[in-house]
Amino acid sequence: MHQSKKIFIKAIINVIFLLLFGLQRANAVTDDCETGYRWVGYLTNDTSGKTTAYAPIDFFTPEGAKLNAYKGDNIYEHTRYEFNDTTCTSDHWRLDVRGTASKLFYSAQELLTTLSIEPICNEDPDPSLKDFKPAPKKILSITDTIRFDKEKSRLKAAYTSTYNMTFTYKDDTLLAYTDGRLMNRWIMHICKIIGPSVFWQRLGDAGTITQVDYYDYTNGTEYHEDFSDCANTQEYHTCEPDPILVIEPEYQLPSCDDPYLRLKAKTNYTTDLHWEGPNGFTSNEQSPVINYKEAESGKYLVWGRLSACVAPEYSLFDIEIPELGVVTERELTTCHGDTIWVGNHFYTESGTYRDTTVNSMGCDSILISNITFEYLQADGDNEVTTCHGDTIWVGNHFYTESGNYRDTIKTKAGCDSIVVSKFKFEYLQADGDNEVTTC
Repeated sequence: MHQSKKIFIKAIINVIFLLLFGLQRANAVTDDCETGYRWVGYLTNDTSGKTTAYAPIDFFTPEGAKLNAYKGDNIYEHTRYEFNDTTCTSDHWRLDVRGTASKLFYSAQELLTTLSIEPICNEDPDPSLKDFKPAPKKILSITDTIRFDKEKSRLKAAYTSTYNMTFTYKDDTLLAYTDGRLMNRWIMHICKIIGPSVFWQRLGDAGTITQVDYYDYTNGTEYHEDFSDCANTQEYHTCEPDPILVIEPEYQLPSCDDPYLRLKAKTNYTTDLHWEGPNGFTSNEQSPVINYKEAESGKYLVWGRLSACVAPEYSLFDIEIPELGVVTERELTTCHGDTIWVGNHFYTESGTYRDTTVNSMGCDSILISNITFEYLQADGDNEVTTCHGDTIWVGNHFYTESGNYRDTIKTKAGCDSIVVSKFKFEYLQADGDNEVTTC
């Protein structure tokens, strides 16, 4: 059982990408006997791990695909036949594989038909403003199996049975039939068939593939091969290549006349588009519009794709939002006699003034200025009488003698204020009546 699992896993791993082009019925034929361009046969020995490839001339026979090098005397040898092209993108198709299996008495036989398929190429793109990396394409292997029950051969040394395995795909549903009976069902979005193959495991004489038929109902093409003569293999047309999607972002910055950030994605095909930007901005519109108050400077990303089967294209770029007109209020204090300029206006008197200026974008900005002009102050009534020996401070100066003094000090606004002072320092007096007068 363990060896059977190992062989089965190897069979899945060994399935190569197949069916590179779309298939259609055609009258023209080609000689592929020596090249193995389309069909390739393999003989694998699981014990040694050796696999040998063979051209169609080695297995195209009047009875069908049967590898002459396979002798059938080693249960660890098996054959595999693969088709080396890829179908066109289609959402409705059918693949039939028909043949015969020769059953030897008590031999264990198993037939695997495998499709490598390309599902939706990017089911959940994960764009990032830092590093946009679309998810890689996925390749899945879908396998259906026919096992030949050895109990049916007890009365015969050998017998031959026919088989017909069919895969159909429509409405995201892949069905597998064996001889007309539904055996398996898968729900998925498939882009292309990468490769059908037939794998024979532990056989007496390996059996044969007699017919392969592919019907592409979406594209109106089909392909048939009967394996009787490699010099007359079917020709088919080449699939149309996937269109190259080009996304060129444009944007119009907000202005005084049009205070909106206007984004636009120019594309050569109609497609689904997605935008991302700073502060969680997202949009699925082709030309989103953002109000100036909500528009932010930073990185913007636009990406899109033609269909689920075509990898997305993207563009990442920076936008710097300009500063439009604003209302600003400020407090200004200076000395009387100074001049304050606001734009083209100047002011020399205290008051509240409203000015309109034009910034570099040509937008009006309103500036409200609360201006205070402080006047020069002079005090002439500072007459002070005190006792001799005291000290009087005026600003940073001190006085101890009587006299008239003029000092200049600074106000809080930095303006000069003149202080005029008259100081009188009185001495102690004594008369003959011992009457004492002091300060």
